[in-house]
Amino acid sequence: MEHKDNIYSFIDAYMLALEANDEVEQKRLEEYGETVTANLTQVAQAITTLTQGVSRHIQDVEQNNELNLNILIDALYQAGMITDDVLKHIEESVNKLEETKGEEE
Repeated sequence: MEHKDNIYSFIDAYMLALEANDEVEQKRLEEYGETVTANLTQVAQAITTLTQGVSRHIQDVEQNNELNLNILIDALYQAGMITDDVLKHIEESVNKLEETKGEEE
């Protein structure tokens, strides 16, 4: 696979080779990469796209964690393992955390 005009596919192929621990493919891509020049705009676009993708993934993970925690708390509450006092304390702690986050932003 040639990656002449697409820095994204080159990065993707290199990442896949790293994940698969395919040293032969890594070496091939490294040698190929040394023969190609990308301009600053292409590099900036690639870095920006990758960074945005990572940021979206982190947000998805955070939302998933929050949902799972809410489900767990609800299940424990429904099972009588969490009292109203404990639930109130959890809500107060969450509110304090959100206030702290708001001040940092």
